[in-house]
Amino acid sequence: MILNKLSALTLTPEHLQLIGAFVVAYGLFETGLEPGLLALANTNVRGMGSKDQFKLLAAGHWSFSEKANAVMCVAGQAAGDICEYRNSLVHGYLMAIPGGTPAFMKNPAWNAAIVKKGKDAGDAYADIAQLHLALDAAWTLSTLVRRAQKAALDSAAQASIEALEDDVNNAKSCAGELRHLRALMNREKY
Repeated sequence: MILNKLSALTLTPEHLQLIGAFVVAYGLFETGLEPGLLALANTNVRGMGSKDQFKLLAAGHWSFSEKANAVMCVAGQAAGDICEYRNSLVHGYLMAIPGGTPAFMKNPAWNAAIVKKGKDAGDAYADIAQLHLALDAAWTLSTLVRRAQKAALDSAAQASIEALEDDVNNAKSCAGELRHLRALMNREKY
């Protein structure tokens, strides 16, 4: 019954399956981030905001190769973008247009009133292709934090981070597009 109601709001079973898979993959990234950062920075990150955590992730590790640290830097940037997409998707208002793409808006201004002060507005378009991009990016980041934790303790594992270079670059590209899609659509060349 509820699935039928959601489907009437443009969220088909395929959308819901991909949203669920994305939320799980992002959760794996998020839960792996704290122990990964503990190994990388040797500091307790409890209570630290996600932006600061992503900066620590981007900083890499003193013992990593230049290439491994470059991958970590890109991963930190991707993490910021995919986090904003996730927040819009999970905490946003559903904008259901019959026959249209499901979209979620986070912290919109209603009649020029800001709903949550200090919080950025955001949106998450949730067509099937975009959800696949989000899922791929979240999975890559969850893989990276597990590998980074291992590499911080065993320098021989750095090669596993370097091997993720193309995947992390792709995750950064996808996450950036997902986060800024509305702005990109308003550009002439998109």
